[in-house]
Amino acid sequence: MTDESKLAHVEEVPWETGLKPEFKRQVLHFVNSVGRKLKPKVIAGKHLNGSMFLQLALEYTEALNSKETPTVLTALDRVIQAETVKVMDIAFEALK
Repeated sequence: MTDESKLAHVEEVPWETGLKPEFKRQVLHFVNSVGRKLKPKVIAGKHLNGSMFLQLALEYTEALNSKETPTVLTALDRVIQAETVKVMDIAFEALK
């Protein structure tokens, strides 16, 4: 990309043809670097994906705002149950 003003909307620029090779190299280096440093989020031996982690944080926040004590395993069970339902819905849709 030679027009630097387009960087404000870089997500709209085609990766293959619209970006300078050096920029793409730096992006890939950054993504790989971050990926190597990230550790999976695990609670009670259960791996959490991003939506599960967010839902758990929301459950804790709601409990604290209600002046209740958050219960880690109860909240985790609800999050896992919701994620299971979501995955099953996706699977059933794929089978239609």
